[in-house]
Amino acid sequence: MGRKKEPRAGDMPQGLQAPYLYHYTTAEGFKGIVQRQEIWATDIFYLNDWAELHHGRDMLKAAIRATTPQGEEYEAIANRVCAVFDRLSLKMPRHAFVCSFSEAHQGDDLSQWRAYCPNGGYTIGFRSDLLQEQGKKSHFALRKCVYGSDSGDAVQAFGQELSGRHRPSLDLGDCEDTTLALAAARLKNAAFHAEQEWRLISSYDHADILRFRTSGALLVPYVAVDLKDEALWENARIVVGPCSRDNAELKLKSAKMLLEYELTKHGLPTISVDHVRHSTIPYRATLAG
Repeated sequence: MGRKKEPRAGDMPQGLQAPYLYHYTTAEGFKGIVQRQEIWATDIFYLNDWAELHHGRDMLKAAIRATTPQGEEYEAIANRVCAVFDRLSLKMPRHAFVCSFSEAHQGDDLSQWRAYCPNGGYTIGFRSDLLQEQGKKSHFALRKCVYGSDSGDAVQAFGQELSGRHRPSLDLGDCEDTTLALAAARLKNAAFHAEQEWRLISSYDHADILRFRTSGALLVPYVAVDLKDEALWENARIVVGPCSRDNAELKLKSAKMLLEYELTKHGLPTISVDHVRHSTIPYRATLAG
């Protein structure tokens, strides 16, 4: 099977500027993704930073207030919309699910290694156009996070999630909580802008395939996004995270062995084995292995 042409930013579908998006994970996470041919999307209310959703909600409320035309009728509509945002809580009948990726530094960003792989890890990079198409098969949309407090960006994010779910109307007070949660999930504090995060995100009713994993004493709901696709893995890129010099070659070799074995077992192309590389960051202080 021949190699595919390397994508350029200009070749990406509208809204996708990054040719590759990278998922940071631990050694156990990397092994699971490759062996199961799936990646996990966590219930948005069980993300590590619960404050993120509150920030997005408050940003959307402020944007609605700032862009609502003058007049009692419009103000009443804005009040109803904001009341719906205030209902965002653990009592939601259906939750949204999120899986994070980054376009920063081609999957080799020091802040990301520290945040997600403090004891060593890997990044798996997928072509963004292929990831977008694969996500659709599992009812996930690929969305870029919006950073800061710009009202226009917040309203645009909200409108994107709203489109196709509700008929055009000024009266948005009956919006699904999940639609609002999806928009809020894309809005992050400006301090995290360097992450350049994208998210696979879904409000589809995944009740029939819902799973649970443990995090300490907490049971965390998640759903699996299927990754078994030839083009996706033919173009995949793997980065072995910062580690001690003594173990660097062993980690690279075992990552290639795992890919070769598991992709062959699943009948998938193994070209990505040739694209496993070391991190170039000389960060060794707290990383194990």
